Amino acid sequence: GGAFIFGAAVDDYVNVKSDGVDVVAAGVTQAAFGATTVIGTSTDKVTLSSSGITIRENNVDNITLASGTITLQTGTSSHEKLVLSDASIAMYSANAKLIDITDGKVNIGPSANAGATLGAVIGNIHLASTGAYIYGDTTNTFAAVTAAGLELTEDGNKKAIFGAISVIGSDG
Repeated sequence: GGAFIFGAAVDDYVNVKSDGVDVVAAGVTQAAFGATTVIGTSTDKVTLSSSGITIRENNVDNITLASGTITLQTGTSSHEKLVLSDASIAMYSANAKLIDITDGKVNIGPSANAGATLGAVIGNIHLASTGAYIYGDTTNTFAAVTAAGLELTEDGNKKAIFGAISVIGSDG
């Protein structure tokens, strides 16, 4: 139903109806304007709805904006992406979070988690207002640069302290 405006051929038209407007060329809907608006074909399109905005290219949702979060994705899977949300930025590669920035804290490395206590994640670097931390093969083996100086800890035992008083040796 609705009102039709035809173009050069019978399968080229604009259909104005109660729930929106469709633009059709050569029998293929090129755009549909309504509660959900779609511009483009199924593989390359922009979709606008009450749940957000999606830009699809080569049949992959490359950019999504929904609920205050922006996701930029590469490739044909969700394995490589950048996610920006309220007070948070995360970068993923091979579907693993490698960089996590949350509320002024930065965590870089495998399974990045800026919210972990002092950023304690094996093999990661953590930067926060409390200092800089580099974690080794366990979360209790690390180097910490804080207001007190540089402390080296292995398996929970301080091995060296460089600060107002410096100590080198077992258990600092």
